[in-house]
Amino acid sequence: MASSERPQEINEGRSTLNGRVMNWLTRRRIAAAFGSVISRESMRIVEQDELPPIPPPDMQRVCHVLLQVRDDTAEDISRNVSEVIELLVREGAVIEGILSSIVAAVFPLKPAADGMEIEAALGRLGPNVRAAYQNGEHMRGMFGSPARMTYGTLVPDMSTMLEALLHSEFGTATRLDR
Repeated sequence: MASSERPQEINEGRSTLNGRVMNWLTRRRIAAAFGSVISRESMRIVEQDELPPIPPPDMQRVCHVLLQVRDDTAEDISRNVSEVIELLVREGAVIEGILSSIVAAVFPLKPAADGMEIEAALGRLGPNVRAAYQNGEHMRGMFGSPARMTYGTLVPDMSTMLEALLHSEFGTATRLDR
């Protein structure tokens, strides 16, 4: 019985060794490709396959905005999303995500800010865009799973924002109180 188990043990050992060699080769390729543009400490982390712990999200004061552009055709979506992103970035927003005709963005809020400049920016979006937004303290940071992490804002009761967005008229921005 022991002799019949031995080939399986050898194959498992080879498989583990092959995996380690492949990981080592992958790390060496990354080092060769990016070694001249990232720090030695970062390279050490890559080479040793170490990942620092991901910091938890923290509370930040932001204006969270959901926008939808007119989506009658793919060309409309492309043009309108491009225009919206350009305007938002110029106004100081951080684009967090794009899902076809819907854009999620945040404006960092200063402690004494009343949000009037953000309302003015949203007023410049034009007739092909509708928006829902809310000011408040939101958790922001890395979240997800080890297979797919993202950086963004965690908004409780997002369905309320989506509902307000989808029931609003194009050319309007609806403020939600928190």
